[in-house]
Amino acid sequence: MPETPPATVTPPPEAFARLFESVHEGVYIGTLSPSAALTLSANPYLKLMFGYAAETPQDDVRPFELERFVDPQAREGFVERRCSVMDHLPTTCCGCGERTGRRCGWR
Repeated sequence: MPETPPATVTPPPEAFARLFESVHEGVYIGTLSPSAALTLSANPYLKLMFGYAAETPQDDVRPFELERFVDPQAREGFVERRCSVMDHLPTTCCGCGERTGRRCGWR
């Protein structure tokens, strides 16, 4: 008979770190306020989505700064709702310089 694993198994922190680094979804860990954003960590896919090089230091990854939004009210709504980045990508700039309010040619 197979042994049943204990009910309270906790994966090692390295498992979460590997998942964070390898998942093909942009993952942002930080704080947002109406006037500022502080990035604690951003995975490589989020960096790619916003036009940052993979080796960009975390402190330099600032995808939610006010100046990155074409429409400041869109950022206000984003901060208030803390909703999915995917809901707001069309109103952000990936860093390429285009500020058209549409998705541009991401690197």
